[in-house]
Amino acid sequence: MAHECADLRAGLWLVATGRAVSILPRLLCDAPPPGVAAVELPGRGRTLDAVVRAGTEAQPAVAAVLACLTGRGAPSGVRAPLGGRI
Repeated sequence: MAHECADLRAGLWLVATGRAVSILPRLLCDAPPPGVAAVELPGRGRTLDAVVRAGTEAQPAVAAVLACLTGRGAPSGVRAPLGGRI
């Protein structure tokens, strides 16, 4: 499911309540709300952080997205949906 939110700070609160995972500019991730963990993504140029609910980094779906974003590929046991890619 995809959703678009024009208010990026509201997006942080959606993450904090477990309703979303988001990629946001670092400026918004300096002081995330309680329950949010900012995971730094590698790379040069513009810096982005993946924002996930604190403690969910090891959950299979979240771990798969983070692995793809960091260039490590999907963790073992995680498969792409039929016809999709991870």
